[in-house]
Amino acid sequence: MPRTAQILDRWLERMPGLATDPVTAQRVVVDQFGVPVPDRLARTGFGQVGEFLALVRRLDEAIDLQERLSANRKLLAQAHVKLGIFDLRRHAEHLRSGIPVAVCPGCLGNGCRHCEDAGFLSAERWNAMPEMYRREHLTQHAIGPPEKAQSPAT
Repeated sequence: MPRTAQILDRWLERMPGLATDPVTAQRVVVDQFGVPVPDRLARTGFGQVGEFLALVRRLDEAIDLQERLSANRKLLAQAHVKLGIFDLRRHAEHLRSGIPVAVCPGCLGNGCRHCEDAGFLSAERWNAMPEMYRREHLTQHAIGPPEKAQSPAT
């Protein structure tokens, strides 16, 4: 298994998750920090994380295969393989960068300017948010101190 696929598998174990609601004892989808995800986001953004990661994994497999084939210069002399690999890597990185890791603290999943009306934040956007907003959001949900989000690319 390619190294990237192993990283994605480890990351997927943490995100999104299921937790047991202490009041209703029902299973609920939670973000990377344990904050319950609104139903709308559980079905769309957070509900599709596995599909996004599967697509990224397939792209990584295609990159690996293309790199192995590019070793045979005669076979692929006219195929512009290096350009194709670059495009696949860029596409995979764009997909990774948009994967939701946290419910947006600005709108609690309803959509606002901070999340571009998505209701969730990617790791990059979460980490760019001022710590006081992250702290307040996680404190409201009794999660603890603000953490840095883990993206699947790390």
